[in-house]
Amino acid sequence: ERAAAADRVATLSAAAASLRGRFEALAERLAADERRPIARAAKAAGGRRIDDDLVVDPDLRAAVEAGLADRARAYLVASSAVSGLAGQRGRLIIEERAGAGSGSTQDGATRRFLDVVSERSGGRLADAIRRDGTGGARHLLARAVWLPDLASALGVQSVLPPGWIAVVRDGSAVVDDSSVALGAPDATLEIRAEHTRLTADLERAEASLSEAGAAAAAATEAARAAR
Repeated sequence: ERAAAADRVATLSAAAASLRGRFEALAERLAADERRPIARAAKAAGGRRIDDDLVVDPDLRAAVEAGLADRARAYLVASSAVSGLAGQRGRLIIEERAGAGSGSTQDGATRRFLDVVSERSGGRLADAIRRDGTGGARHLLARAVWLPDLASALGVQSVLPPGWIAVVRDGSAVVDDSSVALGAPDATLEIRAEHTRLTADLERAEASLSEAGAAAAAATEAARAAR
């Protein structure tokens, strides 16, 4: 029993160390992003990152990432704070505009376009958002749809209403009315989601390691008493 308990401790310890290494690597990447000058300045001005408390359907996370592009790292700030941030480098989202509504008109042309998207097995990208703490991401994706592949996205390009984009489901391309942007952006949302998952996994692993350590200590004491 003592030997089995010691083996279990060793196995769990190795697993926890592996999780801890991955967790710390992701935590450092997130911390480096937060150390950007515009991040500190925007927070000091009362701003919030656009992806704070943002929960997205995992199946469409890559598409949402591509639809947001560099705006996934933007900060939502009041218009009155923008002048004070003029010396910084980065993207800001105006809070008043983001809260002004979706901005997606439901006229006949838009409805027909969405019907075409649905016929091609696609949908509105904003519907992939489960929770949006700032409200900014849903606003930014109000005029975005996703399609299953590049051919489908290119197929709706000619009927895209003004200001709309079509994103390939895997995030590999973004199509507007006259261009195509190829290549997936930095996986900001995926990194945050993985960090959240690893936090929970590491907590469970350390709890199991603690229990195994107590069991190993008890087995060692039982072995000593038996001797």
